[in-house]
Amino acid sequence: MKSDGENFTKFLNELLDQMAKTVFRSQAAVRIFLFIYRKTAGWNKIWDGISRRQFIVGTGIKYARDIQKELDVLEWQNLIERRSKGQGSRTEYRIQKDVTKWRSWNPEKYKNLSETSRQGTQKKLSKDTISKERAHTPAES
Repeated sequence: MKSDGENFTKFLNELLDQMAKTVFRSQAAVRIFLFIYRKTAGWNKIWDGISRRQFIVGTGIKYARDIQKELDVLEWQNLIERRSKGQGSRTEYRIQKDVTKWRSWNPEKYKNLSETSRQGTQKKLSKDTISKERAHTPAES
């Protein structure tokens, strides 16, 4: 591989340091994270619209459902953010650069969440959870 010094992506030391401490769900999750970083920071962008086809070609992960699962987990871990500008538009992604918001993979915590496609992940509301939330909410006057 020839290196002329012009084709590279600058990687923030703080992100690399935190990546070394963060438990990722899988190797595929790391590949997707790095691909999003390359597509954003590598092109001096904050957000980038990335299609499933681009993820498949760029990461070598064969199935869109596997990519979707890893994206859900990366978003749950607060490693990435995603947004959609409306129905039919390409979803945009970015890396969460505030590493204090990152969390390591924890299957016990994650399995208690309800996944929703294109809207990230959200907590399942059980009778227990609702009761706890009501107990911590100030009474209305």
